[in-house]
Amino acid sequence: MASIHQVQEFLPALQELLCLETLTRENLLHPRFLLQRESGLEIYYAPFDYINTAAKVMIVGITPGWTQMQLSYTTVLDALRRGEPPEEGVRRVKQQASFAGSMRTNLNAMLDELELPGYLGIPASSDLFGAGRELLHPCSLLRYPVFRNNLNYTGHNPQMVKSPLLLDWIRTVFVPEWRSVHPLVLIPLGKAVSDALQHLAQEGLLEEERCLFGFPHPSGANGHRHKQFQEGKASFVRKLQYCFT
Repeated sequence: MASIHQVQEFLPALQELLCLETLTRENLLHPRFLLQRESGLEIYYAPFDYINTAAKVMIVGITPGWTQMQLSYTTVLDALRRGEPPEEGVRRVKQQASFAGSMRTNLNAMLDELELPGYLGIPASSDLFGAGRELLHPCSLLRYPVFRNNLNYTGHNPQMVKSPLLLDWIRTVFVPEWRSVHPLVLIPLGKAVSDALQHLAQEGLLEEERCLFGFPHPSGANGHRHKQFQEGKASFVRKLQYCFT
């Protein structure tokens, strides 16, 4: 059953991992972290609990993949080894596990072209992941990692809006997260996220006018992202003008 979880619930299980140098799938895709299993889908806890309620921009992916999951646990365990509270590690997870590598570079390039930094009073979009991180809340529609047949869930087979299981998790976990942040603008990464957010907007669960529907996924594997961005650019610009007016 879908519900919101916090790191303290899993602290005893986390402490059992402190002696490990490397975290494997056998360590983390384990029954002690399993939240729900149904129809070939498995949802596991990972410490993506931190919510930046001061953010003006919310960037939304599908769900953390295995690499992000592993990094999130490593970050929290490192905090525990330093004698810090687990919540400090959870806060740091957002900085270290969100849209890393070339995907972040591609994302920043598109946001710079939309002149988002000017609305936020920062030099460049890359500052959202640095000195201006308080302006950004990066998150996922499905906060906790979802796997299908032990592989990263990609938003298809099944589609999120056609899966009662996944829609339940989105309504129960993501919608309250959206409401607690209530950003000026919400940027969905890719069609699967856009479709799910449009579904929520039709249900009256979020503000359609604040969502940049059709924003392309910045992954280098998305060879159509430049075309998709140019096709939607005029709409994105109008939405940003509305959101920041």
